[in-house]
Amino acid sequence: MVTMEECSAYASKIKATDYWKQHKGWLRVNLHHGAGHRSAKYYRAWSGRQRCVVLPKWARSEIVMIHEFAHCLTDRTTGGDYSGHGTHFCGHYLNLVGELLGEDYKNRLMEQFDEDGVRYHFQKSKNKG
Repeated sequence: MVTMEECSAYASKIKATDYWKQHKGWLRVNLHHGAGHRSAKYYRAWSGRQRCVVLPKWARSEIVMIHEFAHCLTDRTTGGDYSGHGTHFCGHYLNLVGELLGEDYKNRLMEQFDEDGVRYHFQKSKNKG
């Protein structure tokens, strides 16, 4: 079983990626253990200032965490439209998968998206330096 401490370490790894930094992803995202929840999810607390990822025990894996953090990044880059699985979300998800799990994994996922008619949006890379 993956602990919340291990999830916190992986969340730090996600937020340390070049892709996250390039898109100015929030550095403070609260993780919740998800007791009593069936679903993993990202949401903003009522104040709008706290960003939260809920991780029930079944959801404490790299791919689910990347999925939820892609919602968080979509919130950041679209000004609040983070609930669905639209083109921006899918683009962020693919790029985070590529950076964290490797280009082969990303390419296989992209092929599956293409086969299933899933549309995705890639933002142009910003020059470094």
